[in-house]
Amino acid sequence: MPILLNILKSSKFAIHKAKPSLQPMGLLRFLLIVFLIYLFFRVFNRFILPLLVRVTLRKVQTRFYEQNPHLKPEAPQKEGKVTIKRVSKDKDNHDSSDLGEYVDYEEIK
Repeated sequence: MPILLNILKSSKFAIHKAKPSLQPMGLLRFLLIVFLIYLFFRVFNRFILPLLVRVTLRKVQTRFYEQNPHLKPEAPQKEGKVTIKRVSKDKDNHDSSDLGEYVDYEEIK
């Protein structure tokens, strides 16, 4: 057994306990990095993120109104200005012969 202890105590197998050494410059460096990360997120959330959200919403809105032009809100009119929208006559003159035949039905109770 003493031979085993001598082998473990030799320099090859020596276990060195790590001594916690807080260097003042290391601590300051760590605090500086944490502070810079904090500032980055504050600036990002205050200025950059709203800008990105605004740009993204405009893109989505334009794509939506390109796909659904009938839902696009009309520009507000000045008070007192009268505009007349004319409905095309094509909608009134549709041919009812191509609608199919009428099917009568009975209601079942």
